[in-house]
Amino acid sequence: MTTEERLTNLERELAATKGELASAKRRKRWLVGIVGLALAACSLIAVSSRPAPVLAQAAGADAAQILFANRFVVEDEDGKPRAVLGMDGTSNPSVSLLDANGTIRVHLCTDKTNGPSLSLHDEKGEHCAMLVASRDVSGLSLLDNHGRPRAALALAKDGGTSLSLSDENGKLRATVGVGKELGPSLSLRDENGKIRAFLDTAMLGTSLKLSDENGNLRTVLGASKEGTSISLSDENGKLRAGLIVGKYGPSLSLADENGKTRAAFEARAEGPTLSLRDENSKIRARLGVSNTGVPTFSLLDEYGRLRAGLGLAKDGASLSLLGPDQKVIWEAPQP
Repeated sequence: MTTEERLTNLERELAATKGELASAKRRKRWLVGIVGLALAACSLIAVSSRPAPVLAQAAGADAAQILFANRFVVEDEDGKPRAVLGMDGTSNPSVSLLDANGTIRVHLCTDKTNGPSLSLHDEKGEHCAMLVASRDVSGLSLLDNHGRPRAALALAKDGGTSLSLSDENGKLRATVGVGKELGPSLSLRDENGKIRAFLDTAMLGTSLKLSDENGNLRTVLGASKEGTSISLSDENGKLRAGLIVGKYGPSLSLADENGKTRAAFEARAEGPTLSLRDENSKIRARLGVSNTGVPTFSLLDEYGRLRAGLGLAKDGASLSLLGPDQKVIWEAPQP
């Protein structure tokens, strides 16, 4: 594989990263959205200290064994409601467990749209944990004392899983995910929600991607069956430097502000070479040393044709000048 092909692979990897990051964002949005809908749909049942008598209706021989009602309230020895089974204001069945102060601490309900959910509450009645199971995602969310999600575990319909951690402002800061096609990944975000580091292992290998405060990829480290690599990009996302250690040896490439390779250094078995390129990435000058220790220097035209060559062999130095037809027009020493 040539240096050009390797750089092309690096650029493709940079472009593919956008799809990987978008997939991680979607898994997080699904769980946060479902938790919010579940909190709204499962409104807690308002209970009175002395509920109205329950009405029983039944027909046939089993009338004494069947009880029909809209709500059941279980009281403690002091007459305080401690458990409630009934229908909420949106025609959804729910079960609530209350503490001695009348605060709901556990609430289980099922919503026609979002599916069942189980919520746990602190002594102030604030949500602490929420377990949901909808058509698109199932997950567990842990909330702080201000009701903000701080940790979320989600399983999406497509089989992808993710663990998301947020800061005290509710901003997503870290996500660990395992996608159906992308494989495992880890993303770290700054206080503005921008992904600054992304680690993933996919079919093509393992990579670590670092981004700046604008979300632009600046550094990519990769390891695959083809070898290891590191690429550096500027603030515009243009690849400016790439170091690759592959099957044929290490290579270093430098590019201009347009992403065109202008200089490349390679250390192969046949010897090291340094090539300089024009604005079209055409090699115009090459300096090398063969595996036998012979140094050479070549100049090429815009079509890649050799026009001048300088060499130093054991029997002395040589210089050749060639025309556009690749025929020698002058050389020294003279034959």
